[in-house]
Amino acid sequence: CITCKTTKNQKQGFCSGCDHDLPHISRSCLRCGVDVSGERQCACKDEDWPFSVCIAACAYAIPVDALISQLKNQHNLSVSEPLGLLIASQIKRQRIELPELLIPVPTSTERLQQRGFNQALEIAKIVGKQLSIPVDYVSVTRGKQSSVQKNLNKQQRSHNVDSVFILTKPISAQRVAIIDDVITTGATTKAIAYLLRENGIKDIQSWAVARTL
Repeated sequence: CITCKTTKNQKQGFCSGCDHDLPHISRSCLRCGVDVSGERQCACKDEDWPFSVCIAACAYAIPVDALISQLKNQHNLSVSEPLGLLIASQIKRQRIELPELLIPVPTSTERLQQRGFNQALEIAKIVGKQLSIPVDYVSVTRGKQSSVQKNLNKQQRSHNVDSVFILTKPISAQRVAIIDDVITTGATTKAIAYLLRENGIKDIQSWAVARTL
């Protein structure tokens, strides 16, 4: 188990106890991905969420937040498989129309050189394999943004990624899903969705491991 390190009764990288304790999102707003179980309400009505479906597997809370940090900051690539499996399982439960193509959120050349890999691509590979959907990691690229997203507020995040993504070649698929590790304000995936929409793609979904509350 990648959280408690036991070796028995594993389920997709987690023991049964740890899998049960994960902050799974059982009911969410399919427009913005926010958990709406219990008394929680989503507040996406006044915003433009350009997705036909927006889904995350878990809330961004213990231990999922720590696992994502291990992948991104400690270069623990083995974590990408169970995180990808969480997305695939959530998608299967939703019974939505599957896209023709998965597009992982691209990373900048500078960040790729520092980290050595793109965590969204590593997760997308697992999801694509589980759902038999091809992954396109070359058609959308990322230029240099001025600041790191996690240090910015909602308005600053949106401005920071404005026009930072580039479509390098036409995409023939009409239904695509953008894959990322975490959806916070949605600024990054929205920016990619606007780019794809401007280039004729009609059905755009957003899938992530985790969604902030």
